[in-house]
Amino acid sequence: MTHTPTGPRSRWSPWSLHGDGRSIHPGDVVRPDERLSWPRTLGVGVQHVVAMFGATFTVPLITGFPPATTLFFSGIGTLLFLLITRNRLPSYLGSSFAFIAPVLAAKAGGDIGPALGGLTAGDLSFNGIALGTAAALVIYHGMRLVARLRGTSPESRRGPEPEL
Repeated sequence: MTHTPTGPRSRWSPWSLHGDGRSIHPGDVVRPDERLSWPRTLGVGVQHVVAMFGATFTVPLITGFPPATTLFFSGIGTLLFLLITRNRLPSYLGSSFAFIAPVLAAKAGGDIGPALGGLTAGDLSFNGIALGTAAALVIYHGMRLVARLRGTSPESRRGPEPEL
């Protein structure tokens, strides 16, 4: 993968233009802090919304949840994601087809409560494990990577001891 040099950032956008903004050379990667020309960026954004809308709207119809609620919380999740990443990584967070079978099995008795409880417990435990593992990996391997790039040892990251 190669990277085409980018132009300077404008004062109106947090992203810089990738190359000429019109073409991506084979093997090039558009980084998260870059964008294409505005018409191409909007086109990719519309394509992303069309792709996610199928899942975000179809999953609640299949499982019996209200689509409006799913769209609302999908929007809340997206806004939180954009705030946490400081809008450096534009994305839309939608629903997943992964939970259809467990939800339908939990609703087989006619009550939606067990399905909602299972979704909440599954989501909290999965996110806790995934985020904890990711944080541990970044902390452990990240310090070693930065130290290697700097040409120092991980133990010397604190700097010299002050003299008393």
